[in-house]
Amino acid sequence: MNWQSKGAVSLELIANCGKEDLFPYKIGYFDPEKALELAIMKAETAYKVGSDSEIDIEVNFNNSLVFSLLGGKVVFHETGPIYKPLINDWNMLKILPSPQEKKGLINDMVYYIDYMKKHKPDYLSIGFPKIQSPLNTAAILRGPEHFYMDCLIDKDNLHKLMQIVTEATIWFVSYFSKIYNEYSLPICKDILSISDDCCTNLSPDLIKEFDVEYLKQLSETFNKKINIHYCVLQNKWNEHCRDQFLSTSHIAGITNQYPPEYFLENYRLFERKIFLISGGELSQDYQQLFGGDPIERIKNFESWAKEFLKNFVGKSGLKIVFTIPSIEEAQEVNSIWESLNKWT
Repeated sequence: MNWQSKGAVSLELIANCGKEDLFPYKIGYFDPEKALELAIMKAETAYKVGSDSEIDIEVNFNNSLVFSLLGGKVVFHETGPIYKPLINDWNMLKILPSPQEKKGLINDMVYYIDYMKKHKPDYLSIGFPKIQSPLNTAAILRGPEHFYMDCLIDKDNLHKLMQIVTEATIWFVSYFSKIYNEYSLPICKDILSISDDCCTNLSPDLIKEFDVEYLKQLSETFNKKINIHYCVLQNKWNEHCRDQFLSTSHIAGITNQYPPEYFLENYRLFERKIFLISGGELSQDYQQLFGGDPIERIKNFESWAKEFLKNFVGKSGLKIVFTIPSIEEAQEVNSIWESLNKWT
């Protein structure tokens, strides 16, 4: 990570520029020209704010890539993609397409990357496609209502599906790593960032059996540690997931909505990991934390930052993310943070 902060805690501020509603989610699948326009707009906003943002073009087909690579069908509704379960009979495992056939949205993804490479401004990089855990992909291939029952009553067949999905995921990462190398695009050398939301629905033993063991295959294949994402809700921290990943040597970090105070309170558990913590991905969360009026919010943010950083002396490994209602407010928040956040 290229943290630019002067202090031991990194702060990323995502400012709304007021035009996001002009770009519906479907441009991420069907309109690379509009997707690039949105990426440039976000980058220009991030530069104006000046915080520790990761400024790149996100080429993201969500959960679709490995799912469609194995024959899964995606239906695009107005509110988002819907994934139609594919494996309704275990005999279908014998006829799933090989990843080398490049089924589904893989070629669309290559087209997107090629378009971005040709038309992007020099100051923008292209982020590596998001990787879904084998657990996530297997759950939507099978259908969640069947998948979670399979974890209990049909483990042998489910392990067969998990292995097929893991090998397809390895092919996917290898394939796009080759493309990025050919295009001279950056690939993180040490970390695989993987989304793993389905783990929250499993018990600790099932996480170890159907999630951790297959993540380990990815880590060992590429000789990279994993930064894992799973969502949490307020007062529902999914600590059964946290504890499994903290005890796993190939997991290097966790990215989710743990508030900064949670990280601080549990620092003894986290100190040997790299953790990226979101204090609130939505502007409503920032407003709930610090108040509804801009002047009040900025005043409350400064008081909170002083107290938090005082308690964080001697610690490191934390990145906080807030979405701010406007560029001007984000600039002021960042200025306050930089004045307070010193190396200790």
